[in-house]
Amino acid sequence: MDYFVLLSPPFQVADEPNHFMRVLQIAQGNLVGIRQSKTESGALLPMTAPMFAASFNKLPFAPQEKVTADMLVKAMSLRWPSSLTFVSLPNTVIYPPTSYVGAVTGVLWAHTLHATPFGTLYLARIGNLVINVGVSVCALLLSPEAGLFLVAILILPMSISLMASCSQDGMVLALMALGIACTLRWFREHNEKNALCLLVSAAFL
Repeated sequence: MDYFVLLSPPFQVADEPNHFMRVLQIAQGNLVGIRQSKTESGALLPMTAPMFAASFNKLPFAPQEKVTADMLVKAMSLRWPSSLTFVSLPNTVIYPPTSYVGAVTGVLWAHTLHATPFGTLYLARIGNLVINVGVSVCALLLSPEAGLFLVAILILPMSISLMASCSQDGMVLALMALGIACTLRWFREHNEKNALCLLVSAAFL
């Protein structure tokens, strides 16, 4: 799974730029977005954040374009400034912080290490992957009888790609597996412990 973290070029997982911006917003302690108007919401982020994402703007929907050394050098040269700018996040600003626990952990780790934006992205991906795999393993342990079904979904290339990115969708997949496992466990044995497990998984979903 680890190679998906490195194999996918920066921001080449669906909507990863906006997911990364949302992760940065939550890591700053801002759980709720900023409404600029009736039709626009987003976050106040370091000015480098949108510049970093723009370094790879040529790649989406253009299979003939490839990551070049110039793109990587430009992205790696960026540093975190003190000045902030408003970044519109029309599709990710509404997502709950719980979906980004792993990626936010990676960003906080990156801040501790004084990492660049480039390093921060990859540490966020690693953090997301670790948490998503952990939740998935818990699901398999809770409901061994559904193991083959859950594994078949969780090891799909698309599932692994999402789990190894900054996207919240990887966490949603892992939580879905946990929800199924808790539901099956509750049907098998009705007790307070299993009911609590089911309620917790439902709350996160």
